[in-house]
Amino acid sequence: MIITDIEKIGRYRYLVRFEDGCRCVFDEKQIREMNIEEGKDMSLEDRDKYFKDVLLPRAKEYILRTLTSSDKTVAQLKTGLKRKYMPDVIIEEAVECIDRYGYIDDVRFAVNYIESRKNSKSREYIRHSLSSKGIDPQVIAELMQDYDKELEIPLIEKKIISFFKGKKEISRKDMDKLAASLLRQGFDQTNVYNCVYNKDIVKNM
Repeated sequence: MIITDIEKIGRYRYLVRFEDGCRCVFDEKQIREMNIEEGKDMSLEDRDKYFKDVLLPRAKEYILRTLTSSDKTVAQLKTGLKRKYMPDVIIEEAVECIDRYGYIDDVRFAVNYIESRKNSKSREYIRHSLSSKGIDPQVIAELMQDYDKELEIPLIEKKIISFFKGKKEISRKDMDKLAASLLRQGFDQTNVYNCVYNKDIVKNM
């Protein structure tokens, strides 16, 4: 496999690109010991051995270290490994290996995420955030089905009270500003308008 490019990306680290589009990181010692040079040919056997002996353990270590600090989705872990220039084959193998021990669970992540944010974030915010973290849309739909938009109303009311706290007079402009803010946060439009422009709620603050 022809080495097409060698780029220095750190004091002792080099990003090596191959003709098949694969790229991975070698340190200075490995570059020297393996006689890696631009334009030279590296056998698939040698590259695969490097993948297995060096990159795979490194990828698994990264996953375990990352999960120690906080739970992560499969997509988040893969993104982190890609940023470290891990080859796709190593990313898949490392994730699959760690997943066998039950350390990675997207459903568990989503359940915990919803529970920790349902009293502070809108239904749409949670849905969008889970999607951006790589959670399967069907999983999100199933977990969110019990989180009806009507459950947002107490949270909206709480935000209204917080927003107007200390104000002696509340103008229409203030209400419009709050409504716009709540809509940007993903709250249901009908609920926002019914709560923000509800005189009884404002009166009882």
